[in-house]
Amino acid sequence: MIDRASKVRSLPNPVEKDSWRAFTLIELLIVIAIILILIAIALPNFLEAQIRARVTKAKGEIRSLGIALESYRLDWKFYPGRSLPDYKTPFRTRAQVGLTWLTSPIKYMTGLPDDPFALGIDAHDGGGTEVPGPFSYSLTGVDTIYGGDQQLSHPHGGGTLRMWFLMSAGPDRPRTHVNPYTGCPACCTPISSYSPTNGTNSIGDIFLFGGERVWVGLTDLPVSDCVGRRDRLHIWKQNPGNGVQIDGRTYVSTFPPSSI
Repeated sequence: MIDRASKVRSLPNPVEKDSWRAFTLIELLIVIAIILILIAIALPNFLEAQIRARVTKAKGEIRSLGIALESYRLDWKFYPGRSLPDYKTPFRTRAQVGLTWLTSPIKYMTGLPDDPFALGIDAHDGGGTEVPGPFSYSLTGVDTIYGGDQQLSHPHGGGTLRMWFLMSAGPDRPRTHVNPYTGCPACCTPISSYSPTNGTNSIGDIFLFGGERVWVGLTDLPVSDCVGRRDRLHIWKQNPGNGVQIDGRTYVSTFPPSSI
């Protein structure tokens, strides 16, 4: 009869030298290659998901800003002034940061959202110098003018907009199709709206129009400041060259389909 101790002694020793076998260099290289292939497959999808999330964020925030602008107009009978993206730069005047009118003295929004595709530059210096953030969305449009009933007197100071154009450069930044600092969406052409059809990095801006649509596509507006004068509106509307091209279509006194 074989006792238990004899059975244990007869089993192979797991720590004996011949029972161990290390990975070869070829096997390690194969494992590393497989890991690299998996990373190459997963990383683009991860980056694409990041861009899609930022696009969704930009669209939602621009939509919220548009609602706040319309709420502001219901109370004050006109829209705020233009707003430069680098709204917290110390030398900005109140007339250059119209979106801040939505947060003070009456809070139509608790704070201004940051543009996830911010350009990060100050175009007013003539050279596009990089400046520190934060950066919100660009608000441009067709302005009122000074004097008489053409200027809508604003208790907060600064000029006001007749038609507004909220914009983010989108994933193809720093390329923009309307200058976010001085551009006039009424007469600039062409404008491309962002669409991920050709990939998430496809060209185009994320934007939303609002206000008085009659000013869209009136090419006689002064391009330097894009001022809309009601006393000349009937003359401008007769120009056969009117029209702004947006996504390959021409629009006159009507808004294009929203890119939001």
